[in-house]
Amino acid sequence: MKKTICIFFSSKKIDRVISYYKDYIENLPSQYETFYFINFYKIINNNKEKLNDYKKYEQEYNIKVICPETKNEFNEFAKQRLIFAFDSLDKTISYFKVRSFINKKNIKLIFLQNIGSITNQTAFENNISTKNFLYLIKKVFVTKLYRILIFLRFFSPTYIYFECRRDFVKHFQTYEKKHKNKKSLFNYLYFENTIFVNGRSYDKFSKNTYNNSEDKIIFIDGNYKAEDILQRENLNLEQVKINYFSKLQILLKKISKVLNKEVIICLHPDSNPDEYKKFFDGFKLRKYSTAKDIYSSFIVIFHESSSIDTAIFLKKRILSLKTNLFGKYFKNRIQKYSEALGLMSVNLNEKFEYEKKYIDEKTKVNEEKYNDFIQTYLKSDEDEDGVSKVFRILGDYFNLLDKQYEK
Repeated sequence: MKKTICIFFSSKKIDRVISYYKDYIENLPSQYETFYFINFYKIINNNKEKLNDYKKYEQEYNIKVICPETKNEFNEFAKQRLIFAFDSLDKTISYFKVRSFINKKNIKLIFLQNIGSITNQTAFENNISTKNFLYLIKKVFVTKLYRILIFLRFFSPTYIYFECRRDFVKHFQTYEKKHKNKKSLFNYLYFENTIFVNGRSYDKFSKNTYNNSEDKIIFIDGNYKAEDILQRENLNLEQVKINYFSKLQILLKKISKVLNKEVIICLHPDSNPDEYKKFFDGFKLRKYSTAKDIYSSFIVIFHESSSIDTAIFLKKRILSLKTNLFGKYFKNRIQKYSEALGLMSVNLNEKFEYEKKYIDEKTKVNEEKYNDFIQTYLKSDEDEDGVSKVFRILGDYFNLLDKQYEK
């Protein structure tokens, strides 16, 4: 059987999927013919429309994009292959049809979680909105239904789970050791094999050669209309945008004046630069260069974002920016980062009246908390970079399964 590495996903756009797996695409070992991107969008949405032309992506990244329209079309691709597939499909009910027919002996699902963000697992808190509570109830129900269908063998379990957060790895590996040789619910409700890997940001930091300076003030944009927020909160987006951008502009101008440094706004990949230009005239707006820009920072300002990892590795000053404008869920997320890193916090709704001396004192780096965050969320116990380790592990399991099929 031909050993094949795929990414299973469903989207009209491929940019974000490529961005997430770019390091793996660029470092695919030579023994594999190519990276296959299997887009199930047409099947999930019963959609026959022509999707975007992927030829430019195929040529640029040396990948192959397949958009099957039927189950039989996918089966034709999958037969005579031993497939390890990075699973980027949702676990919601609309995806259940696809999950049923990728449940094959020769297809092993891989889950990659190498972004060391603070988890949402403790989201059932007292201080959440009604919409968020209902969203979580629905999410818990669908998750349990999904796990039951795995237990009943209608869906495939995750064969290998690559994770960079220490507490998750410890939890699942403990259960694996306990139930490894038993017929237990664990093997079908969770993951068959959990592997500890370095986070993506740690790998990038280890290889970066940017000059480190303290010339700029960096603001990390979180995208005011992030889907994660909109699913949980009832917001008037236009009103929120005007209010948020107006307050943010005032605050950034004041901080720039107090510290006598230029502000660079690092836009979220999903943010529209044209929207920001109307409100932030005079500020530099940049996209896709956040990590590089952080190297030039005296201080980094953010709400909550995995991009803050670079500032943590570099032991940069960080200012936590609080706001109630996006609802309780976002407010709670901001608080978690602030507490985990021991940060000075400023409320966007209050006047910024701090002197430079006060800011210098209050934003001194808490190295103990920074190091604890790195060890908990971003770095495994090994120096092997995440990409190399993932492909090494996949190679080992390919060989193991090959021997089993030969018998």
